[in-house]
Amino acid sequence: MSQTYEFDAILFDNDGTITDSTPGVRAAWLSLGADYGFDAEAAIEGTHGMRPIDSLRKYCGVDDHEKLVALVRRFKEAVIEGGPKYLPGAAAMIEQMRKNAPTDRHGWAIVTSATRWYATRTLERIGFGTPDVLIASSDVSKGKPHPEPYIAGATSCSVAPEDFSRVLVVEDAVSGVASGKAAGMKVLAVLHTTPRDALQAMDADWIVPDLSHVSAEWTDGKVYVTIRG
Repeated sequence: MSQTYEFDAILFDNDGTITDSTPGVRAAWLSLGADYGFDAEAAIEGTHGMRPIDSLRKYCGVDDHEKLVALVRRFKEAVIEGGPKYLPGAAAMIEQMRKNAPTDRHGWAIVTSATRWYATRTLERIGFGTPDVLIASSDVSKGKPHPEPYIAGATSCSVAPEDFSRVLVVEDAVSGVASGKAAGMKVLAVLHTTPRDALQAMDADWIVPDLSHVSAEWTDGKVYVTIRG
């Protein structure tokens, strides 16, 4: 069974939605847990979708900004070294986003809790290239689950606040789903990092195993998204 919906813009999370960085993320947390004496498994479970600077402050107990910045760099270098790759269906979805997209405005964007340094290098590593619009952690004062990141993404796509319900957010994390819903947008969740019941509890509008169950086509500045499942 499939259903098609019309939107003005699509906003994609990166890690866990487009990119699979699981091996590198796990290695990074295990290394930091050993050095700082915290439960790395709890950090892996409890921080997905958070800005790295927030999650590292919480688990490493570091408040000094310069030290936090250095920790973020160490963490992200370990993740990239772990070999990120496209998740199923993600490469095809991005190709669809680039085909016949609006020429008078941006029709889609990447909205990530990661730093710009990490996001750009990860996307380059998987062969995505450089996104036309990237909202990173440094572009907002409050990260997910606050709505500010997705509001910034929609604004970059020239969508007015009264039309936010016509924006589709694609996410995998509870904090990201909460951010999109708080912004008044529709949310499509993928089952890579978070159990279905947790995503349902956050009122995700649709839940699919991965982006191979989703396709999109641009027509006259609108994107028609077909969800199968």
